[in-house]
Amino acid sequence: GAVGSLAGQLAKMRGARVIGIVGSDAKAQWLTSELGFDGAVSYKDGEVALVAALRAAAPNGVDKYFDNTGGVSTEAVLKAMNNGARIALCGVISGYNSGEMGLSNYQVRGSQGRARCAR
Repeated sequence: GAVGSLAGQLAKMRGARVIGIVGSDAKAQWLTSELGFDGAVSYKDGEVALVAALRAAAPNGVDKYFDNTGGVSTEAVLKAMNNGARIALCGVISGYNSGEMGLSNYQVRGSQGRARCAR
């Protein structure tokens, strides 16, 4: 969407490798060809396929994640994140209507409350 595409462009300007999570081939094409994202993966095939696609697109793991949707996208990214990674939480649009906004793969460990994610 508008917010995620802007966040990705800002990250690219700062020199980051940017992978977008999309729901259509047209959006993936737009992100990569028009906005300069390094890749795009689809959430439409479910969490298992998304985790595999993320790991292929980011073989060294994910260090930063801008979360504007929650749901299956966030669950998949958490499984591909490196320890010490950072998440900017903006919204959970996937849960606004269903009311299901919790995360099942999020554990906080350590005395400083740092998040560590299972890979």
